[in-house]
Parts: sequence; structure tokens; C-alpha cells
Amino acid sequence: SIDIGDFSLIDDNCVLDDTNQNIIYFNAVNKIDKSIIIGTHVLVNRGSIIKQGTTVGDECIIKEYSVVDGTYASNNMLAGNPATIVDKNIKWKYNF
Repeated sequence: SIDIGDFSLIDDNCVLDDTNQNIIYFNAVNKIDKSIIIGTHVLVNRGSIIKQGTTVGDECIIKEYSVVDGTYASNNMLAGNPATIVDKNIKWKYNF
């Protein structure tokens, strides 16, 4: 499942990869069922990929074309492949 918090923005060409990729071993199916959780007021920039089982805290920014996998606390800027924290304790707002 995918849970996106209030006031979060997801730009174009992003992938939220929550596919349940069943792995078959000797006719037994092991289901991988991990949710994607995106906090409140998160900006996911163009072309980013959020992988299954990822949790992104509130007030985060994910830079363009990042591949995010894992758990990240609130108020961080993430960038890269794989994504790492490039800035901490950030504050941002919409500029309408």
C-alpha cells in the first residue's frame, strides 16, 4: 500500500514502486508486502523512484531522479542513487 501525507507534492515521471513481487521457491510463494509511507508536506521531485518499504518523514525534499529506499527522518533533503541525506533540519514552503 501507499500512504501519502497531507500537502505533499509528487512531480511528474515519479515511480512509487509498491509492486508485490512474488518470489517462487519450490512452488511456495513468499509475498513481500511492505508499504510506502510519505509524510506530511513532502516534495518528491521529477523522476524520483520510491522503492517498496520506504518511509519518508514529514517536511522532506527528495531531489530530482533520486532512488529512495529505507527510512528517513523528518526535515531532510535526500538526493542521489541511492538517496542519501544531503541537508538536515530544512524548512520549506510553497511559493504560489
